Amino acid sequence: PSPFTRVFAHARCATFQKVSNRIGLTGRLTISGKCMCNDRKVDSVQGRMMPRILHVLDHSLPLHSGYTFRTRAIMSAQLAMGWQVEGVTGVRQYQGGEEMGAPQQTVDGLTFHRTMATIKAPSPVLEWREVAALTQRIVELHRESPFDLRHAHSPVINGLAAMRAARILKI
Repeated sequence: PSPFTRVFAHARCATFQKVSNRIGLTGRLTISGKCMCNDRKVDSVQGRMMPRILHVLDHSLPLHSGYTFRTRAIMSAQLAMGWQVEGVTGVRQYQGGEEMGAPQQTVDGLTFHRTMATIKAPSPVLEWREVAALTQRIVELHRESPFDLRHAHSPVINGLAAMRAARILKI
């Protein structure tokens, strides 16, 4: 192949893309494309796959707290960089008595997946069941469309669920 042709591979699905570099006056690459397996974005300047990030959350928008506003700021900044960002919330999203809505919700342009479970038990059984429900939801989401990074936010329940999901998925 010519030195002006590069091949990009998506590691998870072994889909290959052959992209010819069109070098403009700036000397930067002007490449665009999508992975064939799940329409992942390819960076238009450097020709690399944009990361898919799943934020593992206790709760999120539309609830209002410092936690949700900080999470919105992080996710919005990542979206602005062209990254593919989504969030998944545990069962505590509904602990304030809110009724469960749809399993997926878009708020302020951000996509949040919900763990749809009602768990009642004494502590510490309650917390371990919350971990199990969130683990199952992370695994489901990853199998639908794999994420490159799972970012677990506080509390530790989210970290435990993300770690268990990684072991189940062998990643």
